[in-house]
Amino acid sequence: MGLKEIKKLLMNGIDEKNIIENVSMAQHTSFKAGGSADMMVMPQNIDELKYVLQTLANSGYPYMILGNGSNVLVKDGGYKGIIVKMGDAFDHVNVDGCKVECGAAALLSVAAKTAAAA
Repeated sequence: MGLKEIKKLLMNGIDEKNIIENVSMAQHTSFKAGGSADMMVMPQNIDELKYVLQTLANSGYPYMILGNGSNVLVKDGGYKGIIVKMGDAFDHVNVDGCKVECGAAALLSVAAKTAAAA
C-alpha cells in the first residue's frame, strides 16, 4: 500500500490538517537536526490515536511513535516511514496522591518539576 492510499484511509478518522507529507524532522526534535520523514500524523485524542495505529498496522507501512521529540536523532537521509506524533491532548501531567501520570507529549522538565512539587 502506498502513501496516497494510506493518507486517504487516515483522513477517514483524522483531520487532514494533522497529516503532513515529506516533513522535516529537524522541526520536531530537540536536537533540531535530521532529514525528512515520508509522512507525519498527529492524532489529537485517544480515539484518533487508536484509529491511526490500527490503520498503519493494517497497511504494513513502517511507522514510529514520537512523543515530544526529546533526545531523538533522525539520520540525514530521513525516515522512510510514517511518524505518529502525539498531539496536544497527550501533553499533560497529573498528580493523584503519590501517583504521577504523564502524557506521551509531556515535557520531561514539566513532569519532573510537577513530581518534585507534589
